Amino acid sequence: MNNIGNKIYNLRKEKGLSQEDLANILSVSRQAVQKWESGNSKPEIDKLINIANYFSISLDELCTGKVNEKEYINNRRFNYEYKSKSYVYGIPLVHININSKINTQAKGILAIGNIAIGIVSLGFISIGLLSFGFLSLALLSIGLFAFGGLSIGCISIGLFAIGSIAYGYMSLGALSVGKYGIGAYFKGHIGVADKGSADLLFDINSLPSKEQIINKISRDYPKTPNFIKTFLSNVK
Repeated sequence: MNNIGNKIYNLRKEKGLSQEDLANILSVSRQAVQKWESGNSKPEIDKLINIANYFSISLDELCTGKVNEKEYINNRRFNYEYKSKSYVYGIPLVHININSKINTQAKGILAIGNIAIGIVSLGFISIGLLSFGFLSLALLSIGLFAFGGLSIGCISIGLFAIGSIAYGYMSLGALSVGKYGIGAYFKGHIGVADKGSADLLFDINSLPSKEQIINKISRDYPKTPNFIKTFLSNVK
């Protein structure tokens, strides 16, 4: 195995890639990768450039093995990728891709990365059924900015929203806006708050009993779902 072949082999193993995985990434055959690694052939210059770019190293390091320490720190310190060998409908079971390049994506059933897209996702920007991130979009979403069916965040928008600023069908927050909600300030249909503007607003500082709240809502707005009445009447 020559220096280049050995380097390609080690880089591939570090990322948990098979020869076929790397071949697909570089748009070559698996046999080509096998020949490179065994030393039976060497990649053409355009393939060398693609390999160096993919693994975030210089051509000099790829071809000679010499590492510029400063460049190594800049290019490799925050670069990590793992992709499981198990796939579901063509999607990796686990994909972790953390890179100094902010637009780096991780796509998998479980996705962790700068931009994470998966059933369960964790990232600076995360999209999935269950999502955690700075900017989060999901059925269940938790993040600084959260958007989803159930969203929890500093600024939260969703069917059920919890946050400092919450906007949703049901909202709970310091500033709460929605059809039903609880907050220091509420604006919407029916809510419980210190201050606000609503069709029916209960003062959080002088709440009536649970029974009185439920009876009041039932009398004035009979179509209100029972779980909403229970939700609003359990404020303490």
